[in-house]
Amino acid sequence: MNNIILILFLCVSCSFANAQTIMTLEKAIAIALEQNYDIAISENNNEITTNNAIPGNAGLLPTLDATGSIDYGLDNTRLQFNESPEVVETTGAESWNYNASMNFGYVIFSGLGNLNSYKQLKVFADQSDAAHLIVIENIVLQVASAYYNLLRTESNIEILEQSLQISKRRYNAARNRKELSGGSGLDVLNASVNFNQDSITLMEAIVAFEEAAIELNRLLGRDLRTEITAQEVARVNIDYNFDALKQEMLDQNKTILSSKLQEQVSLLGFKIAKSTYYPTIKLSSSYSYNKSETEGSFLRLNERNGLGVNLSLSVPIYNGGSRIAAVKNARLQFENSSLQEEHTELLIESELLKTLNDYNVTRQIIAKEKSNSLVAEENFNYSEEKFKLGQISNTELREAQVNLLLSKNNLNNQQYNLRLIELELLRLSGKLVKSE
Repeated sequence: MNNIILILFLCVSCSFANAQTIMTLEKAIAIALEQNYDIAISENNNEITTNNAIPGNAGLLPTLDATGSIDYGLDNTRLQFNESPEVVETTGAESWNYNASMNFGYVIFSGLGNLNSYKQLKVFADQSDAAHLIVIENIVLQVASAYYNLLRTESNIEILEQSLQISKRRYNAARNRKELSGGSGLDVLNASVNFNQDSITLMEAIVAFEEAAIELNRLLGRDLRTEITAQEVARVNIDYNFDALKQEMLDQNKTILSSKLQEQVSLLGFKIAKSTYYPTIKLSSSYSYNKSETEGSFLRLNERNGLGVNLSLSVPIYNGGSRIAAVKNARLQFENSSLQEEHTELLIESELLKTLNDYNVTRQIIAKEKSNSLVAEENFNYSEEKFKLGQISNTELREAQVNLLLSKNNLNNQQYNLRLIELELLRLSGKLVKSE
């Protein structure tokens, strides 16, 4: 299998670092390529298919066999010849037989069936390469998704911790107001409920983070309890052009490539089926050696050796119509593979167009979410000041807090969703994983 090149130019690691071990996205993918079980199994299967793509498996090379044997016998014999009254008896007569031969065989012509079979084996190997790259693409996407999910859940924890601190301030303020100036006990209860609910939400977010780490470790094929410190990745905004992406898709998409290779396999299968109409010419040769030694026999030693050559011609005349059916079916299979290849191109193109639309819309949503997050933060700060002055209720401050939390969470989720969409665009255009 050729070396693998990962194209992840959208994932640019930030420059900061600390003494703690950092797991970058690039490092996570590198570990997965080395240790992921699905990739290892796919690589072995790919190597099996490559090993099978040799001329000998297609009948293009001659065969050469050697055989040998030795027989031993211990016999009692009693012989009487014609016109002789004398009987010859032998007890414990030994006999030895030696046989050795070397056989050569070669198919000179078989309607080019063996040549097309070899070509088909090589296409199978290319198809296996494409299938292996598809497995790698899927694992890369799964690892990236798990990695971004880890970062997303970590960011959610930070947002919820900030919100929990706000709830704690609200609770303390409501309690102090009640104790010092006769504030409403209902405000204290509401603030306590909100604080407890935010605590529960934070605990759930921590569980989600831990589950994300477990999933990433599983994809990396290592101990599920290994601690992971993910590093935030910067991204570059790119205006994708559909026509350029489509051309790259047609040239590099692994699923389309596999479909085109299947069309070649079917075409070669059709040629192999047609080759059965042609005669077959075979050449064979053998060299043999035989030696017999027998005690108590009128022929004590018999030894011979010799070379034989045979040239045979086999002409197919009639076999009940099975060849005709095989050729018809092979032609239909080729037509089906051609139709499937066209359908695959259309399907991948539709996925590309929809993903590009998602990308553009998500970018617009992120821009609005950023603006909305700034407004929500300004609104909360303003509401908190008015709450301190007693101009708004605890419930109104809670509403401003929830709006701030939702806006930050929405922005966080959309930003990581955009990164996954970018990786999907790379996969569809065939640029996510390449082979040298």
